[in-house]
Amino acid sequence: PPEEPSISQGGEPPQVRPKDWTVQSQMRVPESQAQADLFSRLSRKYPAQYQAPITVKGLNPNYPETTLTLDLYLPEANIAIEVDGPSHPKREAKDQERDQALREQCQIETWRFPERFVSDWPEFAEELIDARLEKRRLELALEKLEEDIKKREASK
Repeated sequence: PPEEPSISQGGEPPQVRPKDWTVQSQMRVPESQAQADLFSRLSRKYPAQYQAPITVKGLNPNYPETTLTLDLYLPEANIAIEVDGPSHPKREAKDQERDQALREQCQIETWRFPERFVSDWPEFAEELIDARLEKRRLELALEKLEEDIKKREASK
């Protein structure tokens, strides 16, 4: 049987977090081999967590908090990577609510990939994630540069 993935190279996410959420250190059985394989590939390069539980508020009117499980979580970039199986087209509205809660409450951006894509083209999926992470890094650097320029101009 395949070896169960573990949280590696990064442990817990950064300590500075909004009060609305927590990350716990529990693990679940892999949902799919594609998820486990993608985690294995990404965790060699980035601090990554597999099946990271995140608690958000307001998703279920019957409970004040709901714990969501992220397929893969890259804490340094605050990115959730979801590998969506064949049942996900039926769950699109719920996934949008979930992604919105993650974005608004936790500042976690969600990237979704079809399971078939990840399992059939794992190298391409990895390269695509690498490119998106680099693009995000450059966008954040540009934002910081623009802020610094505004501060310098305001102080003149």
